[in-house]
Amino acid sequence: MRFLTAIVVLALLPGAMASDMDIQASETALEAGVAEDRGVLLERKRTLEQQGALDGTDAEKQQEYIDTLDALGYYDLVAEQYELKLRERPDDLSLLRAAGEAWMKVGPYGREKAFDAFNAVLAQDDNDMEARVLLACLLHREGLYDQARDHYETVLDAAPEHVRARLGKAVLLVRDGQIQEASALFDAVGAAGQQYDVETRIMLRKALFVFERRGGWFQDTAPNHAAYSRLLYRGGRITDAVPAAQRAVTLAPDDYATWNFMAAMQLQIGNLQRAEEAYGRSLEANPDQPDIEATRRQLIMELSVREQNPALGPVR
Repeated sequence: MRFLTAIVVLALLPGAMASDMDIQASETALEAGVAEDRGVLLERKRTLEQQGALDGTDAEKQQEYIDTLDALGYYDLVAEQYELKLRERPDDLSLLRAAGEAWMKVGPYGREKAFDAFNAVLAQDDNDMEARVLLACLLHREGLYDQARDHYETVLDAAPEHVRARLGKAVLLVRDGQIQEASALFDAVGAAGQQYDVETRIMLRKALFVFERRGGWFQDTAPNHAAYSRLLYRGGRITDAVPAAQRAVTLAPDDYATWNFMAAMQLQIGNLQRAEEAYGRSLEANPDQPDIEATRRQLIMELSVREQNPALGPVR
């Protein structure tokens, strides 16, 4: 497994593939975070309560308590803590915005409170782009796509590099069938979007479903299929992403970046033979790829070892 992991990471390093490596890195980080013992978090919560975090007299302890509640997923309690702070600082818009974000995470029960909080912030400060993008995300989640798009665009007019607004816009582009534009925007965001991977993946999966339900049509060109493959991969649909990438390289055999991408996906599903073949085609298209060449050599060695030692697993 260590060998395969190293190969997959190497495969996603070159040029345009870096953003896919970012996805995998963020998934690894997410798994590490989830692995934290929930018992430890609950014990920390109890300890902070015993130390008086609930009364709000120690701001540092109260914030640690809020962070612990957030890690536990107790978003309603997080919102209540921010509302307690607001009693002392009613004019602090950052607290009102934070309370709204916590209510948004609660789900349907907190929806109206989240809307109220974000609208209240914007009523007092129309230039609060963080509140506006949170409102856009909430509208997006609730299926009010045109309103969400308007708010994303307003944020991007003021702050063109705003990560969350760019991600939201990219997802809406997928819904509209603008596949290349959406994929390019995701690539442009890159590693900066890692902290939003979970919510983005959920929205992207839904957008892809809607696009496909409407017919899923785009022109039969290599760039379209390559972009579509990358979007499917980002949405966690690797078995659908592989044939899309295959169509891309069928139409454009010299697209070495997509050959590398396809090889990496084949490795992830355990198909070493097809991965080696894809790397070979990539090197035919562009021999000047020392990392890919080294990866392919390692892969050939692994295939040879498996052929001589069937107990290690079948060669696929």
